[in-house]
Amino acid sequence: SGIEKPQVTWLFNGQPLEANERLQISESEDGTSTLSIKSAQLTDKGVYTAKATNAVGEAEAKTTLNIAGIKPLVTNDLEGALQATKGESMTIKLVVTGTPRPDVIWCRGNDDLVPSDRIQVTAPTAEGDDTYTLTILNVQPEDQGDYSAKISNVGGSLKSKKCKVTVMKSPVFVTKPNAQEVKQGETAVFETKIDGYPTPKVTWLLNGKPLTPKDGAQVELNAATGDAKLSIPKVDLQQHA
Repeated sequence: SGIEKPQVTWLFNGQPLEANERLQISESEDGTSTLSIKSAQLTDKGVYTAKATNAVGEAEAKTTLNIAGIKPLVTNDLEGALQATKGESMTIKLVVTGTPRPDVIWCRGNDDLVPSDRIQVTAPTAEGDDTYTLTILNVQPEDQGDYSAKISNVGGSLKSKKCKVTVMKSPVFVTKPNAQEVKQGETAVFETKIDGYPTPKVTWLLNGKPLTPKDGAQVELNAATGDAKLSIPKVDLQQHA
């Protein structure tokens, strides 16, 4: 006969702890009992007790687990693509968990984005809110590109997926051409301003038919400003009226 080998049970905050996929209890030949916790969570923070019992008596050993950091985890990643409208605002959202609350740096291509009056970023502040946002006001063609986020805390770091942003806008007239009154042989000039992206193609019509250089039409378009001009030198009242 000999001394009975103690039976070891584990408790968490005074309550019996049962093994599962994350919490594993093992015992070596020398009687060492080990509790392993995989993918620690905030709810695992507390007092753990190892209780050894045999026919002679029992003994306890307690220890406290503090969660210093849980590496970031993306629970809702960026969309693969987003179409933004020129002149309006766009918002990209990312949901990330971690302890302490992760820091997020937004990027376009390889460049970090610096917040400004036009580029606005928000981070969650309320309990249970894990949403980070990037908002760009008055979207312009140069805002096109691949957007992503760099995420980090003391537990680790990772990157989000990429979101490809394209900028478009249907053509609209900012100013419309005014009616002109000229005499035979004079020059008629019509001017207009158009906004759209990609740069719209401008076609001038006379009584529903496209004007061409054969009709004496001279057409100009400034793609950067959207200014378009139609000039008709030496107006022929029979041809151009």
